[in-house]
Amino acid sequence: MSRRFNTYIDIPEVDFWRTFCMEQGVLRHFEKGEDFVTVGEVCRYVGFIKSGTLRDCLKISAK
Repeated sequence: MSRRFNTYIDIPEVDFWRTFCMEQGVLRHFEKGEDFVTVGEVCRYVGFIKSGTLRDCLKISAK
């Protein structure tokens, strides 16, 4: 029995969004270090990573 790393791939909702992005979306290339969304800006896009990786970082400041 093998265990898959990205088990979310088999979830139907993910398949819908993957298909939607591939058929209706615009292919974009990001260079290493380039931001998909910047802190303080409203995120207006959704994406599917066709190849490569995306690093996510969340900064929470205490008040």
